[in-house]
Amino acid sequence: MAVARWSGRQTRALREARRMSVRAFAAHLGVAVASVSNWERRGADIRLRDETAEILDLDLRMADEEVRARFDAALADRRLGEVTPGDPGPVVDENVSEVLERIHRRGRQVDPEILRRLSNEVLDVVARYEELDHAEFVPELRRQRVQAESLIDVCGRPEQRRQLFEVACAASGVLGYVAVGQGRFPLAEAYCAEAFQLGECAERAELMAWARGLQSFCAYYLQDYTTALDLAVDGLRHAGAGPQSVRLAVNGAARAMGRLGDAQGVHRLVGEAQEMQSRHDVPPGIASSIGLGCYSEAQVSSNAATAYLSLGMPNQVRRHLDRALPAIDAAGSPWGRALVKIDLATAVTQDRQADLEQACGLVLAAFEDAGDRPVVSIQQRAVEFTRYATQRWGQVRDLDPVHDATSRFWGARA
Repeated sequence: MAVARWSGRQTRALREARRMSVRAFAAHLGVAVASVSNWERRGADIRLRDETAEILDLDLRMADEEVRARFDAALADRRLGEVTPGDPGPVVDENVSEVLERIHRRGRQVDPEILRRLSNEVLDVVARYEELDHAEFVPELRRQRVQAESLIDVCGRPEQRRQLFEVACAASGVLGYVAVGQGRFPLAEAYCAEAFQLGECAERAELMAWARGLQSFCAYYLQDYTTALDLAVDGLRHAGAGPQSVRLAVNGAARAMGRLGDAQGVHRLVGEAQEMQSRHDVPPGIASSIGLGCYSEAQVSSNAATAYLSLGMPNQVRRHLDRALPAIDAAGSPWGRALVKIDLATAVTQDRQADLEQACGLVLAAFEDAGDRPVVSIQQRAVEFTRYATQRWGQVRDLDPVHDATSRFWGARA
């Protein structure tokens, strides 16, 4: 059974005879959806190409008697495919099953227990980051990130999707922070940018502020201090009066300003961070460096010391470290202790009455604290200490153990 002249009118008749939507009929024929839509829109005014006509002839020949009968009946309806002036063309009805599929998709939800456990496990890593071994939690966190993404793809409930975006945001943010420590900056930038986007999808300004802090941290250790400052300032805009404002002010903006030589800006932001703490529940000791709550007093002081160190103001560095050291020494983070010791050693080199032996001893103790878990921040600050010390004392033998320790640390990180 062949059709003498296949047009958009006959094409629509065959599609309706098969009771298919435009999309399903296009897939059935192996052609583009836009092609079928175009044929039907032009109706009887279009004559299909010979190759297309052959496909339709073959399809009609293979149809059963019921489909052929519906096809003949549709062609007998002279109104089929007729277009009046101003009419956008024939209205293409959807298949009932397609409408029902949309209803089903929007109704799909995640088992609340799965969502609860996934959220708790990821947020526990954020809260206890300083205590955990990367080798133990990172592989599982990657799996949880993939799981969250797969659940987002199938979940139709808006509130559950927002919760999944929150979980995915936290997981990507932590993975980005870890990648900074490993010196894998392109991966770190990608993870941190994803965390910001996911915070936006979750419609959580505090998560967007948190992610901006991670992006600023990444830019800081990439030594792009202008970008680090810009990201921190944007993070403060999202944070408003929330607890992330303290971290963004001192860890993000103040430290970047110190690198850029803006002493007035550092004084202002350190003061603002201390004032902001009065509005929040300030945790004792040392909280997670990437926690979702407020920085502790010791964290504000240690970050202020780093900012003043960049400005070459050793008295301010020691003043802030004296406040931070008791809590840092009592904390479980080897990285925190190591970074503070290197900052203190560098401040010693900046003193008028500097003691090279004391300074080198502090750096070597910092490497011992870090052990076999090196991070790029420790390596960078050790290199800076060596540069300061060399500028002051030259290439002296006292620095050889520090050079050797830095090389071993770099090799372990690589």
